[in-house]
Amino acid sequence: MQGEFVISAIPVNWKKGFFKTEIHTLVVTNYRLIMAKLTSNLWKQIAQEKKSEVESKGGGMLKKMWAVATTGFTYYTRYVNFDPEYILNETPENIWIDPNTVKSITLRKGRIIRDKYGNKQDMHKLKIVLPDATLNLEIRPEFNLDDAANSLFQLFGNRLDYR
Repeated sequence: MQGEFVISAIPVNWKKGFFKTEIHTLVVTNYRLIMAKLTSNLWKQIAQEKKSEVESKGGGMLKKMWAVATTGFTYYTRYVNFDPEYILNETPENIWIDPNTVKSITLRKGRIIRDKYGNKQDMHKLKIVLPDATLNLEIRPEFNLDDAANSLFQLFGNRLDYR
């Protein structure tokens, strides 16, 4: 789409069933949502790129291992600088959602559980209801939920239910 740009990238787990979860990045643009799946091949490619980057800077074995190990926590940040059409075509599993087809969108902060070891927080929940499906997404507690809410608000306005 002409004039389209990425507002933000949100790492999510897509709950597709009781035991089935897929890792995606919810890319929010000024026109639509893009669900970019993190496939095993893509993860390997990103990890290799990070390893090569550390290697080119003279990093040792521990730094390379750390770069690969943290790939799962930082992979989504790469989408902020990508063209939305490139993101959509990166893997065949990637899909896009027209915001006009969304019946409702709800964002809920994960509850905090206190125990003798300190505080833990549940995953944040994002529910997107479409005419023919409901997407139940989870956002890691360490991701800034206000940032996610602000970017989703830019696309959905007052239709976003955030608590």
